[in-house]
Amino acid sequence: MIILGINRLIFLFCTILFSVQCAYSGGINLPASLVDKNERIILVKDNIHFAEGPAVDLEQNLYFTDIEVNRIWRISNTGDAIVFRKNSNNANGLLFDPGGNLVACEKDKLTSTNITNGSVVILTGSKKVGDANDLCIIPPGGIFFTSPVWNGEGTVYYLSPHRTLITLLSKIDGFPNGIEFDWKEKYLYIAMTQKNEIRRYSVDYNMNLVFTGVFSRVNTPDGFTIDENGNFWVASHEDSKIVVIDSSGNITGSIKINNKSVQNCCFGGKNGNILYIAARTAVYSLKTKVRGK
Repeated sequence: MIILGINRLIFLFCTILFSVQCAYSGGINLPASLVDKNERIILVKDNIHFAEGPAVDLEQNLYFTDIEVNRIWRISNTGDAIVFRKNSNNANGLLFDPGGNLVACEKDKLTSTNITNGSVVILTGSKKVGDANDLCIIPPGGIFFTSPVWNGEGTVYYLSPHRTLITLLSKIDGFPNGIEFDWKEKYLYIAMTQKNEIRRYSVDYNMNLVFTGVFSRVNTPDGFTIDENGNFWVASHEDSKIVVIDSSGNITGSIKINNKSVQNCCFGGKNGNILYIAARTAVYSLKTKVRGK
């Protein structure tokens, strides 16, 4: 009976510990207009080697890459996790195009995967592209993407809907990483990880870029996403945080994640108000009061 009592105590302790690890609120430091004070950070999937590139399809299934083992995972809207694609060619950033195809940044190429039958099409590919890192897609299917080199010179490209590859910026240091486009204002935002800043460029109809200044400064910014109100949710790699920045470039708060680093984030869920966070060894979620754009 004593042994049984001890075992029950151990089970109870492990259950409490697991719950603390899977749901916690201590790292949330955001205005009440963004996240309710009672919300918790939830563990979605752990035992990952290097999580990146979260993206959500039309059925609210979550996809993300595990770079170090060349995999793309899918977590269904019911919570089941499967390996969607093996041998993913160092796939990094992911995003769904208007047709529901999964576009992936890979080594020396961009690809498009039909998620129904798994067929893969190369959108553009050559040694020139290098290690494509992150991307954003604009109607009717144009793609901005980054190709950085650590401690070297990176490139930013635009791939037209007709698959014409245009070099927008070349030989730029600072590791161009996360990238987003503001269709209304015609601004392109690029996270420069080694410069600790997010830069803003104006874009004309001929895809000419003009640097308009540093939008905001964040320690080691990585991937980021924008909500419906124009707030930027930026992964701060070394600080293991999501830093939230308003449309004027002012930091309004952060979400601290209990992990080695944070690489990227995206919005999803039935109402578009679930923030998915890709950290080094796990993916987390947080319900917000705003939806992704």
